[in-house]
Amino acid sequence: MPLGKVVSWLLVKTSFCKSFR
Repeated sequence: MPLGKVVSWLLVKTSFCKSFR
C-alpha cells in the first residue's frame, strides 16, 4: 500500500469527520 494512498484516505476521513460535525 503506497503512502500516498494512506495520506489521501486520511484526508478524506478527516474531511468526512469535519463535514459530519
